[in-house]
Amino acid sequence: MDSGARKVSVTGDAWRCRVHDDGPGIAPAQITALFAVNRPLLSSKLKRLPTRGMLGNGLRVVMGAVAAFKGKICVTSRGVCYELATNAVTGETEIVRWTARDDFGTVVEIQFGRGWFFAADFDFARGVIAVAQSGTVYTGFSQRAWYSRKAVDQLIAAAKDATIPEITKEVFGVAVDNIDLLPIKPFDPVKIGEMGDVLPGCYTEIGETAVPFCYRIIRGTIEIDGAVIPFCVEAWVGANNAERDEGTAYMFHPFINRTLTLANLTYWADSAGLRVHGCGLDFKIAGAKRANYELKLSIISPLVQLTSDGKAPFFGDFHEHIEKAVGGAAREAYQQMIRPATSMSKKDAAAALMEQAYMQASGNGELPAKARQIMYAARGEILRLTGAKKFNDDYFTQTLLPDYITAHPDKTANWDVVYDARGNLTEPHTGRRVPLGTIQVRTYLGQRAPLGPAVALGAASLYPTSGPENRYGDVLFVEKEGFDELWEAVRLAERFDIAIMSTKGMSVGAARTLLDSLVKQGVRVFVLRDFDVWGFSIFGTLGTDSRRHKFKTDMSGKVIDLGLRLEDVRGLEAETVEVKSRIKRRAKLRKHGATEEEIEFLVPIDADTKCRRVELNAMTSPQLVAFVERKLAEHGVAKVVPEDKVIEKHARRVLERALTEKAIREMALEIQREVANIELPPDLAAQINALVAERRVLSWDQAVSDIVEGLA
Repeated sequence: MDSGARKVSVTGDAWRCRVHDDGPGIAPAQITALFAVNRPLLSSKLKRLPTRGMLGNGLRVVMGAVAAFKGKICVTSRGVCYELATNAVTGETEIVRWTARDDFGTVVEIQFGRGWFFAADFDFARGVIAVAQSGTVYTGFSQRAWYSRKAVDQLIAAAKDATIPEITKEVFGVAVDNIDLLPIKPFDPVKIGEMGDVLPGCYTEIGETAVPFCYRIIRGTIEIDGAVIPFCVEAWVGANNAERDEGTAYMFHPFINRTLTLANLTYWADSAGLRVHGCGLDFKIAGAKRANYELKLSIISPLVQLTSDGKAPFFGDFHEHIEKAVGGAAREAYQQMIRPATSMSKKDAAAALMEQAYMQASGNGELPAKARQIMYAARGEILRLTGAKKFNDDYFTQTLLPDYITAHPDKTANWDVVYDARGNLTEPHTGRRVPLGTIQVRTYLGQRAPLGPAVALGAASLYPTSGPENRYGDVLFVEKEGFDELWEAVRLAERFDIAIMSTKGMSVGAARTLLDSLVKQGVRVFVLRDFDVWGFSIFGTLGTDSRRHKFKTDMSGKVIDLGLRLEDVRGLEAETVEVKSRIKRRAKLRKHGATEEEIEFLVPIDADTKCRRVELNAMTSPQLVAFVERKLAEHGVAKVVPEDKVIEKHARRVLERALTEKAIREMALEIQREVANIELPPDLAAQINALVAERRVLSWDQAVSDIVEGLA
């Protein structure tokens, strides 16, 4: 990410893992050197930068694992996919084969013959990515002041095939023939970057807590072997009450240059204070007494020494500053625990939780997130922090969220927050209708149609269809609008060959007319809806007669409930609702297929127990996509491949269009010359003005066509 990638995604299953970024890619000549088991561990000791990946061990481990467990690794960069393998004799990485591929950025794909990956591994990786995107990053060159003369000599000696000017140009940004000519300038530690006061809560070893973490940051410089090393130490500490017989000893992994390390720091607390130990640290913080602490620590610096070649960091050089940062945050956290504030305002609570809520709803920024999904991700903690019992959804989506985005333009620049369409814009003449939703308006404003050639034919890859025949065999009926952008982002319709249909609430007559015809043609209808009385009603009535529509097709068994059902909403955020008549509500749920357990969850018979509902929006985008894909797979939704005669007909159609396009290209130059020699009327603009005044329904370009077509 420090090389320019803005987004990184991690996907896979038990047997395979795929990492994809949108960065500039890797130079082909560097791929076999970077992905090598015998890659030297030199970069962090020699070239000093306060950025991620300066230790060089990760890719060695990846290649070693692939070789040891007989796996397969492919690296795609700059339009080429390379399959790599390690030579068992020399240890060198070799390119087994390569193929052209359209993927942008860099893609690393690993596959094993057995399942080595777990869901927790992918969650952990996505958390690492989320943290790596936090704060500000140093983007400059290494500085001469960060090196002793001995360190510079070692740097030059390690680059055996490069000249001194080449080395200094790459490392320091200036080419000199003599090392002594490199300028040694003071460096402001503020420029080194920071992770920031709000850290995505992805690595809680104790469990997530609603107590806001207390934060301390200390910047400065230290001297290591004659080099002046800038640093930024950050600590985040939260505290909860510990029961009398409950242990308070925990372990955590610190961050170095925004990367979670494998090194362990341990800590425990008693009546004398909080003690922290490991990686060259050993100190006790008086005033931070017995409690359950959650501690996170970050060090950003161009040089963190190692205790061994095993990549264990030595924090002893920063001991004083780490103790000060952790101590300040821990003592504040302890005081906050024993004397908590009466409450936070909803605005302050939302501001503290907004980034974490967005990352949770969007799958760490990999997918679009609806404003209501972000609201659901934050609502429970906002209620807890404020002590409020109710929460106005519109206040969050229409005020708190937009205000936060406006106040934090840099932090939210890449956020993809989606609002539902509310109304439409219709263009004159073209008849184009633009729904007034976030994505639709964004797309509309970004499109500027270029003036292309007068004739353009394309060998269309799609067979002309209208309706389900040869195109799709199933319909996903979503009870609410607003998820289109999510389905498009994951290409749900294309990957399952399924049509997607949505309404606002109960189905209208036109929707039933359409479904009547589709089911007659053999299409199944899968209903995705909220877990509430309206969701059950929508499913229960979708295939039944109404005053406006009498079904002509037997709908039995063709309308299938995907959920949400009770087993689907375990662990999701439920909201309380007011119900006037519990008896009528329970009867309605029973009529439309709810089980007794589901009815009791939604509308308890006990009048003192709140009624509840769970929206689809309570799922994060990744959760919802995984849920729908699993349900479709369980019901055998498959790709559509038509009969042979249709395939042959389309193949010949594509060839015909391709040959026609080729013929037109060959004639294009002659046609362009002939057109250039045709003399246009000198008063063409005046004729256009007169024609559109006479026939006001015409646009100017339609008027041009009417006037000049006779000249051909």
